[in-house]
Formats: sequence, C-alpha cells, structure tokens
Amino acid sequence: MALHTLLLISLLGGAPAWAGTHEEGELARIIDDLESLAERQVWNGVNRRYEQIMALEGVSIPRDIHLTAALAARSLGDMHQTYLRLERAAELQRSEEIDSWMREIQEEYARVELVLEPARSVALEAEVMPFAPDQRQQVERAIAAMKQDGYFLGMLPEGIYFMGGERFEVISGVDTRVDLSLKELRLQKRRKDDEAEPGIEIQ
Repeated sequence: MALHTLLLISLLGGAPAWAGTHEEGELARIIDDLESLAERQVWNGVNRRYEQIMALEGVSIPRDIHLTAALAARSLGDMHQTYLRLERAAELQRSEEIDSWMREIQEEYARVELVLEPARSVALEAEVMPFAPDQRQQVERAIAAMKQDGYFLGMLPEGIYFMGGERFEVISGVDTRVDLSLKELRLQKRRKDDEAEPGIEIQ
C-alpha cells in the first residue's frame, strides 16, 4: 500500500475532518509525486518535493519519506542533508539500518562551517583529495561554495585543508568552524608579527 494511502487512512481515523484538510491533501499529493520520482531515481525531483513537504505546516511526515529524501541527498552528493534527514527519521522510529548509516557518516565526516566576512571568493584545498567518490563530492561542493559565496555549511571528510593561507584539520565526528573574517585575519597577522619580532636579551 502506498505511503500516501496509509497517511490518508490514519487521518480519517484521527483528526476531525475539518482540521488541516488543505495541508494534509497537499501532503498526500506531493508524497505521491515524490514516490513516483523515487521509483525512477529522479533524485533532483525527489529533493524538490521533499523541500515542499518540509515547508508545509501542521502535518505529520511519514518516516519513510525522510529516508527516501536521505537517499536522494546522498545520491546528489550532499552528506549534510543526508544526515539531517536520517536524524528526522530516527526521531520517529529508530532502526539498525538508520543507526548504522548514521554511524558510518559520523566515522568518515564532520560538520563544517567555513565563513568569510565580508563574503568573497577564496580557494579551498584539500591536502590529499579523497579517493572515495562520495567523499570527493563533499570536498568539491565545499570548494565550489567558497569560490562562489565565501561560505560553506555542510560536511567534509576528515583530513587537512587550506583556505586563504590558513591550515585547519577536520576530525571525523567533531564539529569544525573556521572564521576568516577581516577582523580575525588582522588578529592572526598581528599574532604572527609579534611571534616573529625578536625579544630583548637582558645581560
């Protein structure tokens, strides 16, 4: 039985007929479309439908929809959204499959926020580019975001990275934030200048 059919059955047996009928009807319609797109593996379409679903108010989203959306995000190379959607599914009902998937992501990636203020293009580089396609995709997404917007919020595989002349390390399972605002860059330069300045030796 289709997910949207199960949803409508539960609604008929629960909330009053007048409660949220427009939103619930819209949810059922979008779920039907999302499932059709998922069967054909049209992941961009699944992703758009899921975003429409998340914008609806006062509706209960089935757990399997979050899981399908997580699969879409992974297929599109967005591990951050993959993890967020798995978390939403786990909040409704945990399973060994979900826990295993989340552990796998935690062991290989970390949440990363890279900030440039004011926003400007900057080169981001990995000391060693990952070989695994999924991990390489995450690095390429971050590189493109920093080049275009000077901002990235997502996940990166563990490793050493360079941005704007600064070196930083990403450790799996540990959130990382790198702020290269003009103020912070000035402070870093001042600290380096102070360290380089020779001290006075007292005889």
